[in-house]
Amino acid sequence: MGHVQHKYTRTYFTKTNPDGSMTEYGVEGYEDFVKGNIRYIDQAILNRLNFAGSRVLEFGFGRGEAIKYVLEHGASFYEGVDFSEHAIAIATEFLKKYGLPLPTLHHADALAFLKEYVPIHKAEKLPAFDIVLMLDFVEHVPRTEMLEIMILLRSILSETAVVAINTPAFRVDNDVIQEGMAPLNSLNLIDGTDLFEETSGMHCNKYTIISLQEFMSRCEYTAISEAHFYVLSRELPSNATTIPSFRQSWAEAVAQGCPLSPAWEEDLVEYAYHKEIPHWHTFSQGRLNGISLLITDFYKQCFLDGEYDAQLFKDVEEYPLDGKTVFDVGGFMGVSSLLFASLVGPSGRVVCFEPNPWNRQRIRSNLSHNPELAKRISLFSLALGDSLSKVEMLLTDNVDSGYSNTSQVVSSLGALAKDHLFSLKFYNQAVSSTTLDVFVMETGIIPDILKVDTEGAEHLFLMGAEVTIRDHRPTLYVVVHSPFCAWLCSQKLQRIGYVLRLLLEQKDGGIIIKAEPQENAVELMDSPALSRELFDLLRFERHQQIRSQHTMQLRMIELQHKLHKLEQELNLKQKQVENLEANISNILQSRSWQITAPIRWIGHQIAKLLLR
Repeated sequence: MGHVQHKYTRTYFTKTNPDGSMTEYGVEGYEDFVKGNIRYIDQAILNRLNFAGSRVLEFGFGRGEAIKYVLEHGASFYEGVDFSEHAIAIATEFLKKYGLPLPTLHHADALAFLKEYVPIHKAEKLPAFDIVLMLDFVEHVPRTEMLEIMILLRSILSETAVVAINTPAFRVDNDVIQEGMAPLNSLNLIDGTDLFEETSGMHCNKYTIISLQEFMSRCEYTAISEAHFYVLSRELPSNATTIPSFRQSWAEAVAQGCPLSPAWEEDLVEYAYHKEIPHWHTFSQGRLNGISLLITDFYKQCFLDGEYDAQLFKDVEEYPLDGKTVFDVGGFMGVSSLLFASLVGPSGRVVCFEPNPWNRQRIRSNLSHNPELAKRISLFSLALGDSLSKVEMLLTDNVDSGYSNTSQVVSSLGALAKDHLFSLKFYNQAVSSTTLDVFVMETGIIPDILKVDTEGAEHLFLMGAEVTIRDHRPTLYVVVHSPFCAWLCSQKLQRIGYVLRLLLEQKDGGIIIKAEPQENAVELMDSPALSRELFDLLRFERHQQIRSQHTMQLRMIELQHKLHKLEQELNLKQKQVENLEANISNILQSRSWQITAPIRWIGHQIAKLLLR
């Protein structure tokens, strides 16, 4: 409790030294504060809450901008907690300046406050809180304390309460108190606050977007938006539970009476590291016509002419898919699922499986911007393999380069070496796994078509899918990434009565096999399991060539991405040079510069004499 409390000074909150000069550090948004406003990203969060008649509790109210906003927007009750005495003084002055009534403000540590407040709240049967604000708060609180705070908080919230959090999104999850500034396998974690002694260490609890969601889930809060809004979990989380889009989560919370604005909007996120921000692109041609995706300009080149896996979908379109059920095993960012949804029609269904949480985050966003197609898509966090267990996967958060599409089970037979993936900042994480047979048995959802792309674990998928394939005879599209995996898959499918043909050889070294049920299994057993084309691809020498080409392509993508960043930095430097040139021009043309010219000439002469 009271972590680096002495650093939360008036200078820190106002970015102003006692002599009136401005500091280079401190709380952002001071320019808005002096005008009686609130920082744009905090206002964007507050705009999405319905304060009318609500009871509000805020932790870390700082200068008091949010208090002003809450009172002006009809809250029936406000109570605030901040452990800095300077925050109390500044917020009080601020509210008085604008003639607002002074609410109850506590000068207290958040955890100590709740430990004392919760028993009183229960004993006196005080009304529950409807909204909790934590704007730029959680990164300043040690992780163990934050866990206690969130658990204690549950007992004084209404059933429809909303917790609004704004905290910088860091590149790597880091509990600084426990791990130090640079834990094992992390990237550079130094952020802007650590560059100044006055603020170093204040950000002691750093989350990625995903790790914050996981932390809140452990405390039994459910994320209903990408980064900022949480509600109380109404049931225990389950991997077999469908994960809704953010738009759908928001709509459900509104329907349950949570104090939110009715319309869903996308969250604004503050990143504490350099990141090329993706934007929304709506395609106007090809099979993706009318579909919106969150992508960067760099990655948009993968969807030329509005196409994605064109050969696969050209083949799929030969089937009457209206009303059918498609399983998309390995959903990446959800593009295949959206295309399948456009083919199965309103009465059809797409079931998407994606164990990488960063990919799932992008899928939920993409579904939110394609609400009609999203109605036909069910998203699950499961990996489908050969067992019911936790399995180790190599994951990355780098969705926008496409790297996260190569996330894979550690035991898989992927084309890329594991050490190469580690060099690209992949990391190990356990994910929940089940089999297709168990999933079908438990849910009753039966696939008509299976698209399987699990980065070298396709043979494991088939080992756990034999009953479903034998009984229901779906058509399969299987992307295989190694000769041995292709051989295992072909042998398995041949034994259960399927004919195979090579559909496509991909540029990245993978091949797509189409497998269709053969009615006469005995006749099939006497025929070649694979076409001559596929047999050639299984030769080791050919695979080594493909793997080498794929490695070179990945390296090319890396270099192109670096070039793109350098071009952005060059443009920024050019603008800075132009600004300096403009300033110099203004100085040269100014009267004061002309008047002081003789003095500067004398100074130069003196300097020359001294140098001699």
